[in-house]
Amino acid sequence: MKTATIFAIIALVAVAGAAADVPSGLSLSVGLTQQADDFMAGAGVRSPILLGAAFVEASGWVAWRGGVAGAGGEAWQAYFAGRIGLGGRTSILDGAVMLYGSGGVIAALPNSAFTDSPFEWGGYGTFGIEIMAGTRRGGLGYYYEAGANGIGAVAEKQAGMPLYLNGWTQSVGLRYYFP
Repeated sequence: MKTATIFAIIALVAVAGAAADVPSGLSLSVGLTQQADDFMAGAGVRSPILLGAAFVEASGWVAWRGGVAGAGGEAWQAYFAGRIGLGGRTSILDGAVMLYGSGGVIAALPNSAFTDSPFEWGGYGTFGIEIMAGTRRGGLGYYYEAGANGIGAVAEKQAGMPLYLNGWTQSVGLRYYFP
């Protein structure tokens, strides 16, 4: 009985993830991200779905770091970050909702106002949920993504030498799938 129950659960998960009307083409996204004390705005691209569930993704952001000493007191200082990685996804509710996870390499081109380092890099891992609007083969989806970055980037010019682009991260945005 236990074996039959386990096989039934596996079959149910496989059928739920194998909906035919799910977006599988190239996608572009825009979003807002909070990374510790930094605010980020960015864009990304995802490959068409490979092997039924896998994708390659690349994203880039303009990030603003708060609390950096400036001429008039504390100021926000911009820097740039990007990531490239691999992910996988499944769909539920007949393709109306997608669950995914991804991981890869993240890098930063910091601002000399808060560090002397010209380049920082590390790893990231995320999980997310995407809710589709309109047609399911293509179209617009709203996403929420959460995860963590592991990068040894230190803002040594700031009081307390805090890490940046490190730790818990969360994003919201829109993703458009081409049919």
